[in-house]
Amino acid sequence: MHECGKLKAMKEQDVKYKMARVVTLQKAMDELRTDLASATEEVRASTLYLDKLKEQCVAKADSYEQEKARRASEVAGLKQALEVLSSEGQAAAGSASLLQFEFSSSAGASGASSGNRHVKGLRGHRA
Repeated sequence: MHECGKLKAMKEQDVKYKMARVVTLQKAMDELRTDLASATEEVRASTLYLDKLKEQCVAKADSYEQEKARRASEVAGLKQALEVLSSEGQAAAGSASLLQFEFSSSAGASGASSGNRHVKGLRGHRA
């Protein structure tokens, strides 16, 4: 009987250690589940951010209507510029250049007449 008591005590001690091991493993498993949940949430957030960045970075073709409107606006601007240039050309009465030449004759010290050419440009004009 004495051996049965020892065997029973050893088995109870074995159960006690195994239960402690189960508790330790359950705690570790709970921590790992929490880590997994936070990592999964981080991956999800990163994926959403990546998708948002892709939308911003990927060039999208304009729709036909947008392209047509943009081209019409360009054409209207060019027509207006042509009208302005045409009206300036008519106002200049056939002048081929924005520079005007002015000739003056003056008598020099020798008494000979010389033709001096002066260039008059647009003052204050900046390109």
